[in-house]
Amino acid sequence: MSRDYNKSLLLHADENRANFLNKMVEFRIQYNEDKTNDYFLFLYLASILNYIEAHNGGCLSEVGMMSLKVNIARTLSKLIEKDENNKIDQQELVRFCLNLLNSYTVCILTKGMFEIAKENDAFFNAYEFPDTIRSEFDELDKTITDLLPTLKSLLDTYTIYMDAEHKKIFNLQKNNGFYKQIFNASSCKIGGMKGVENAIECR
Repeated sequence: MSRDYNKSLLLHADENRANFLNKMVEFRIQYNEDKTNDYFLFLYLASILNYIEAHNGGCLSEVGMMSLKVNIARTLSKLIEKDENNKIDQQELVRFCLNLLNSYTVCILTKGMFEIAKENDAFFNAYEFPDTIRSEFDELDKTITDLLPTLKSLLDTYTIYMDAEHKKIFNLQKNNGFYKQIFNASSCKIGGMKGVENAIECR
C-alpha cells in the first residue's frame, strides 16, 4: 500500500516536471524572440523555478503565475505620464505592484539558484536542464543583476500610493503568489532571500 502511494507520488512529480519543462521551453522561445521585452523574461525565470520545485507542485502558485501574466506596460505608461484624465485606480495599482513584487522576487530567487548551481557540482545531476537553457544561466544572471535596482526602485516609488485598505489587500495577496511563505521574517534569513527583506510589509 505504502509502496503504491510512493510510486503514485513519483509519477505525479515526473508529470509535473514534464509540464514545467514544456512551459520553460515555451517561455524561453518567447523571451529569445525579443530580449528587450521583460514580460517574457519573468515568465521564463518563473518557469525555471517551477521546474526545480516540481516535487512541490511548483514554486509559484497559479495566482502568482497569473500575476506575472498581467501586462503592466499600459499602467506604467500612465504612471510615468501622470495624465490627470487617465489616472489608475487603487485596484489597478495593487495589480501593478503585485506584478512588480512577484517579478522582483522571482529574480532574487533565480539569482540565488544560479549561485547554488555555480558552487555545487551536483546541482545539474539533481536537476536535468536542457543544454540550451543551462548555457543561458550566466547571461540570465547578468540580466537579472541589471534589472533588480530598477524593479526595487519602482516598488519603492509606487507602493506608497496605496491607501490603507489596499495595502492590506496587497500584503494579503502577495503571500498567495508562492507555495512557500517566503515573505515572513524567518524565510528572509535563508540564503538567497535577503533581497526580499524589505518586501515583508508594504509601508
